[in-house]
Amino acid sequence: MSRSRRGITQVQTMIIAVVAVAIVGFGVYYYMGAGARTEEANMAIARGMWEAVSRGDISSLPGKVWAPDFKRYLSPTAAPLDTAGQVQRLNGFHAAFSNFNLSVLDLVANGDRVTGLLMFTGTQTGAFMGIPPTGKTGKVRFIEEVRIVDGKVVEQWGGPDWSDMLQQLGVKFTAPS
Repeated sequence: MSRSRRGITQVQTMIIAVVAVAIVGFGVYYYMGAGARTEEANMAIARGMWEAVSRGDISSLPGKVWAPDFKRYLSPTAAPLDTAGQVQRLNGFHAAFSNFNLSVLDLVANGDRVTGLLMFTGTQTGAFMGIPPTGKTGKVRFIEEVRIVDGKVVEQWGGPDWSDMLQQLGVKFTAPS
C-alpha cells in the first residue's frame, strides 16, 4: 500500500471520505426528513381545523387548534379577528347555511405555512350578510393559508369570494346612483 506524506494509506483516506460522506448524507436526510415530518404534521393540523369547521365543531378550535394569540385576517384594511370574533363569524355561517360543507380539495405546505384549496357549499336557510333566506344552494372554491407554530394555528388568511356566492343565491347588484 502506498502511503501519503503523513503516513495515512490510500485505503484509510478512502474510508475516512466514505464515513464523512455518510455522516453528511445522514445529516441532510435527517434534517430534510424532519422538515417534511413537520410539514406533514402542519397539513394534518390545517385539515383537522377545516374539517372541524365543516362539522360545525367550532368550539373545539380555541386552545386546541388555535393559539391564544390567533389572528384571522379578512382583508388588508380590516383589523384581524381574534379567537372570539372568528368563532362568532363561523357560527354565523353555520346559522345562515344548512347542509354547510367545507371540503379540503388540496393542501400544500412550506415550512410553517399550509395553503389549502377549499370548496364551500351550502343552502341559505338563514339570514346572510343582511340578506333574508333564499333557499338556494351556492358553491364557492377558494384558497386559504394558515401559519402554524408549535402545533397551533396562529394566523389565517384568505377566504371565499362572497360576491360569487351572493350571485348564486340570486342577489341582484345595482350600481349606486
